[in-house]
Amino acid sequence: MVETAEAPAELDAVEVQKILAGIAAKDAQVRAADAPAGQALYDQDIGGMKMRRTQPKGLINYDGKPLPDRVLIYNRYSGAEKRVSTTLMARKLAILLPPDEDGVRLTKFVSEKPDLPPKEYIDETCEVCLGNGVRKRFERKWDYVGHMEQKHQREWRVMEAERSDREAISPAALVQAIANLSPEVKKQLFGQEKPDVTEKAAHCDTCGWDGKPTARPDASLAAHTRLHCPGAGSDAKPA
Repeated sequence: MVETAEAPAELDAVEVQKILAGIAAKDAQVRAADAPAGQALYDQDIGGMKMRRTQPKGLINYDGKPLPDRVLIYNRYSGAEKRVSTTLMARKLAILLPPDEDGVRLTKFVSEKPDLPPKEYIDETCEVCLGNGVRKRFERKWDYVGHMEQKHQREWRVMEAERSDREAISPAALVQAIANLSPEVKKQLFGQEKPDVTEKAAHCDTCGWDGKPTARPDASLAAHTRLHCPGAGSDAKPA
C-alpha cells in the first residue's frame, strides 16, 4: 500500500521516471522484509512527492492468516531444494514419478527435507565458475561434462583441444614404444614373431675373400664365385 501527500500540481516525464525508479529500487526491500502486513517500511521523497511504503497483505491466506508468497519443497531422492509459489505448491507436490518394480508411484517432491545419506562428489570442478567465485560440485563425471558442454561451450572446446595435444604421441616416440615391447606382447600385437637368425660371413678358400655377415652366406659366396673367382669351384665355402 502506497500513501502519498503534498504531490506537486504537475509532474514532467523526468520526475515521473524518478518516482518509478525509486519505487522499483525499494521493491526488493518490500519483498524481503519480515514485517506484518500494514507496517511502515520506509518513507521516501522523490521529485517533490512524499511516499510511504507499507508491507502489503499476503495474497494467500489460510484460516485468516497470510501465507508466504513462496515455499521450499524438496526432491524426494536428491534432496535438492526448489522454491515455488505457494499457489503452485499443491500442484508440485502432486507430481508423480513412474511406477517402481512393485507398481507403486511416489511423488517427486516432498514438503519436508528427506533424510538422505551424505553425497559424495568427484574431484573435478568447473574452473570457469570457480573463477567467478562459485564452486560447482558434481556427483558424477557426466554431470561435470554436461555442465561444461551446456554452460561453457567455448572454454570446453579449448580444454578438449589441449587434452588431445597432451595425449598425442610423435611417430618417433611410437616407434620407440614398439621397440620396447616384450616379445610376448609383440607376438600378440603383430602375429608370428620373426625368427632369430644368426648372421655369418662367407669365406673363399681360393682367394681368401671374406664377405660381410649376412643371413644367407651361401648366396653371398655364390655371387662372389660367379663374378670374381670363377676358378674357386667347390673349394669356396661359407665361414
